[in-house]
Amino acid sequence: MTPRPERDTANRIPLPLALYLMAVATWLLVSPAAARPPQRSSRAPRNPAADRLRHAGEQALSTKDFAAATTAFSTFYRGDKAPLGLYLLGTLALAQGRVLDAQDLMRRYLADPLVEPDEKNAEQDQARGILARPRPPAGEVTVIGERGTLVSLDDRLVGALPLSRPLLCTPGTRRLALMKEQRGAHPQQEELDIVPGRSIEVTFDRKTSALLSAELAGVLLLETYSGLPKDAPERLGQAIDDALKGERLSPFPLALALSGCGLPPKGDGDCPRTPACTYPLARGSELDYVLNACVSRDAPDKPWQIHLTLDDPEVGAEARSDTRTCAACDAQKAAAILREALPPLLIEARKRQRGTLTVTSSPPGAEVRVGERDLGPTPISQTLWTGPAELRVSLAGHVPKILSISIHAHKKAAVHVDLDRDRDRDAAAGPQTAAGPQTATGPDGKVAAKPNAKVAAQVAAPAAQAVGPRGAQALGPRAPRPRWRLIAGGSALAAAPFFVGFGTSALAADGGCAAPAATSGGTCRQFYSTGGIGGGLLGAGAALLVGGAILVAIPGPRTKAEVGATVIPGGGAATLGLSF
Repeated sequence: MTPRPERDTANRIPLPLALYLMAVATWLLVSPAAARPPQRSSRAPRNPAADRLRHAGEQALSTKDFAAATTAFSTFYRGDKAPLGLYLLGTLALAQGRVLDAQDLMRRYLADPLVEPDEKNAEQDQARGILARPRPPAGEVTVIGERGTLVSLDDRLVGALPLSRPLLCTPGTRRLALMKEQRGAHPQQEELDIVPGRSIEVTFDRKTSALLSAELAGVLLLETYSGLPKDAPERLGQAIDDALKGERLSPFPLALALSGCGLPPKGDGDCPRTPACTYPLARGSELDYVLNACVSRDAPDKPWQIHLTLDDPEVGAEARSDTRTCAACDAQKAAAILREALPPLLIEARKRQRGTLTVTSSPPGAEVRVGERDLGPTPISQTLWTGPAELRVSLAGHVPKILSISIHAHKKAAVHVDLDRDRDRDAAAGPQTAAGPQTATGPDGKVAAKPNAKVAAQVAAPAAQAVGPRGAQALGPRAPRPRWRLIAGGSALAAAPFFVGFGTSALAADGGCAAPAATSGGTCRQFYSTGGIGGGLLGAGAALLVGGAILVAIPGPRTKAEVGATVIPGGGAATLGLSF
């Protein structure tokens, strides 16, 4: 009888365990949702208690019992912090006439990640309708802190961290409070001064348990959209807004800047889009940059053109720019490009250093040009980019001057320029009218000379001594020193020290022994007789010194000026002609 082989039972799985594993696998395959962690609901309450709170709040709201509605909706939101609570609080704010608060709550309700966009959803449709209303003046507050911390504004619950969007706040002094849901926890409070169009960032400091606030730098935002689908501008504007806030900058609407200067929201003509208008607007609103964002499409089948320019209003010039093309584009792709392109543009612009240049001139009123930019007349002070530059200062009738300058970061450079008269141009121009042509129309309709009191006072004395209306002689300005005098005087001054030196040496040697005796006890056999020569040399040196100084110092002769004046009864003079 052949023995049966033994079975290998070492690696066998017990039957009960195998059945259990098969049951677990089957349950996971049939019900995959069971493996996912529970999520908050954005629409319906999670339990009957929350349902009762919502019903009680809506009933109180229908009877305008705002206090009871506030208690019910606030308790509802504290339960699970679902975005539906923001919607309910928004309906309460709208019923109380607080339009901006309602827009703030509805904006954060729609932006919550748990809310899936649905065009047929009644709640979302109502929220979009509230946001479509004209927005009152507002500032924004970004709050950074621990997740789940409740946020209150002026003792009203407005959300929980993290906020899906910054808070929209009415301008003025507002009280912000953060409250942790822990037993014994005390709220952290901070008073904020809200300014229209500006953003404040509030951070909870764990070390000091205090709230730290800082106002963010502002950017004047100019948006231009052309040839795009109807829904594109809103999505692109949101992308620009998010990119700026991601770099801790506050977008400032153009309409708000215009209203702050007392101008209509749309301005006149092309003024709002030109540097001559936008730079003063930005400086007047204390904004750091001007951002021009232009997205256009020539035809439905053409690529989208995205052009970004960031200007510095203090420097009055472009800081950085970027142009991109989006083929087969749509609003989503263009928004992604904006979110990608803006951060490096802003970072590079912030790296550029600035300094200040102050230019004065004599006479004042000269035009100042740095590189290719005309800055204006002197005296002028202007912020410029750091680095070397060419400065040109010019004034009519004067010789322009060109200087090489260097602007250093956070430092002030001062330049004063003395401009010389352009005598060659004056000589070529010939006789000029001293005070410019001045005329007046007489009773007979003919043009007659108009008296000029200033000119009359200057020429009254010469005109009174003149023989006839013309021909009086007067002294004009001094002519330059003749060149021969300058050469002769300079040569004399240069030669005088040699004559004086030799003359002094000759006088010192006069009477001295020229040939001593051969023996030690002998007398001098020959003496120097240089007194006359020394005196002559010394006198000649002194004469050269005095003469050279006189030749150089005496000014040039005055030119003869022929003064022609028309004398008018009463002491006035119509015109003054000078010829030299």
